[in-house]
Amino acid sequence: MAYEGVLGRTGDDGEVRKLSDLPFDKPLIKQALLTAMDLADDEDKRFALESDVVSLGDFQDFEACRMRGVSPEEARTQESKALLAELKTR
Repeated sequence: MAYEGVLGRTGDDGEVRKLSDLPFDKPLIKQALLTAMDLADDEDKRFALESDVVSLGDFQDFEACRMRGVSPEEARTQESKALLAELKTR
């Protein structure tokens, strides 16, 4: 999956990433990950996919954040929390 390639290249160093680094739109990636979670045949794979969903929050549109008056870090935290909450309802 192209998104896994982006995650592998960027690592997990706590940095907010540019939205343009994503190979596809966030909603499309999210839907693909959720579908893969539904089809996962073991808990380890499901957990990894859940982590990938939450990691979508790491990718932010810096200009849109500036226009909304929030830092990219703040936007990442808000989005990641919302994604995690959504996963808990599945």
